[in-house]
Parts: sequence; structure tokens; C-alpha cells
Amino acid sequence: MYLFKQISYALLYVLLVLYSVSCDFESENGVETNKTNTTDEALFKKGYDKINQGDYEEAINIYDEIINQNDQDYNAFYNRGIAKANLGRYQEALKDYEKAIALKADFADAYNNAGFVSNNLNRYRDALEYLSKAISIEANNYLSYYNRAIAYAYLKEHNKAIDDYNKCLEIKPEYANAYYGRALVWVQKGESDKALEDCESTLSLDSNYVEAYIERAVIKYDKKDFRGAYDDADKAIRLDNKAGRAFFNRGLAKGGLGDEIGACEDWKKAYQLDYVYAKNWIDKFCNFKK
Repeated sequence: MYLFKQISYALLYVLLVLYSVSCDFESENGVETNKTNTTDEALFKKGYDKINQGDYEEAINIYDEIINQNDQDYNAFYNRGIAKANLGRYQEALKDYEKAIALKADFADAYNNAGFVSNNLNRYRDALEYLSKAISIEANNYLSYYNRAIAYAYLKEHNKAIDDYNKCLEIKPEYANAYYGRALVWVQKGESDKALEDCESTLSLDSNYVEAYIERAVIKYDKKDFRGAYDDADKAIRLDNKAGRAFFNRGLAKGGLGDEIGACEDWKKAYQLDYVYAKNWIDKFCNFKK
């Protein structure tokens, strides 16, 4: 039986996941290495190394010490902001980026990073201001266009988001995240063929891009290519067996292929992995309570 064939999920799905697109916030070369206004260069380098090693708490401690020595060190505020952002402490990171900007008004990377954390704080209009300023200072920074595209997408200004993704890819054609982000916006605009093409471009650049397989599965499902949807969702699961959305989408594909028992098994697994949206399908089709 094909209980699930007539239900279109692509647009609904993309509304749920559009803004889980990863946001890049560092400068192209990573943390700031320009130490021209740093009091203690050896200590600064130690903090820089800690960030690159992923020891963000210790990096913060080091940059605290540097700032106590010299509260005019805009690079220290900037790098401390990166460490805090990596820990999800976005409000604190924003304050550090704003301090870096106050000390160095043409600090394009600080504006870009302030835009990134503003996106994560759901302050999308603020993000647009920071990112537009970053672009006015440094017009060829692909990350600023990428992050601004995300802000436009959140605000449902889809054409502007597409324009910024296009500009990002003009500057850095091999940037897989931008193809994936643009694919999600194409889906919102109802342009599934363009979305499919961008998912394929993403995967040609990064064959392990789990979210691209998940999204392509949705598009194929909506086109009633249930076998193709199954294959993509299954590939995503093989890459990440904790991806609840991948199990959910494989369940949809199994339903389209007539495997109702398999569909329910996958939805239950998705729910167990905290993909709570699967509960609606479980309750409707599987008579299952967690």
C-alpha cells in the first residue's frame, strides 16, 4: 500500500531545517594573527594556539590576561570573541566583537563575526547591518556574503539571499555550504529543480555532506522518486547514524515504496534520536507511543 504517496513534504521540511545551515564566522585565515597592538606576543600566540586546538576555555583565560594588560588590544577582543562563539556564548562574543570594532573601525572580520553571532541570536536585522558593513570594507570576503544570505533567508527575503549566495560562489566557487544554503532557499521559492542541482553541486564538492543527502532525499520524495529518496536518506544514515531527520526521511521513502512497517521503524528511531516531528507520523500511522 502507498499510504504516504500523496503527501508533499518538501516545503514543510525545509521550513524546519532551512536555518540549521552552518554559519562560518572566522576570517578566511582563521583567528587573527596580526599582533601589532598586542602587549605580550608570546602570550597572544599561546591563546591563538589554544583556539586552533579547540581549547576555547583556556584561550579565553589567556585573552582575559592580555586584555587586563592592554584593554586597547582589538585583536585580543576579536580572538576572545571567536573562542566564546565556538562555545555558543554568542551574546558575550558579540560584546567582544563590538569592542574590537570600537577600537578598530575598519575591522571587516569583526563585523562579519558580529553578523554571524547576531544570526545565532535571532537578530537578523542587526546581522544585516554588521555584514553589510563588512562587505563595504572588504568586498571580496565570501563569508560575509554567505552569512548575510542566511540572514536574508531567515527574513524571507529570498531573492536577496540568492543574490548573496551567488556572490559568495562567484568569489569562492568551491564553497559547498553556499550551494547547500542556496538549495534550501530554492525549495522555499518552489524551484525544486534548481534546489536539486545545488544539492548535487554540494555533494560533488563534499561527498560526505550529510545534510545535502537529507535535503536531496526530500526533493526526490516530493518528485515521487521514492527509491532515490531512500538511497539518499540511507546514505545520510550510513554517514551519521545519529541523524534523526535522515531516519525520518527514509521512513517517508519506505512509505512511498509501500513498506509501512519499515516506515514506522524509521520514524520511531527518528523520535528516539529527538527528532520530535516524527511523533506526528508515528501517532497517525503507527499507533506508537514513546
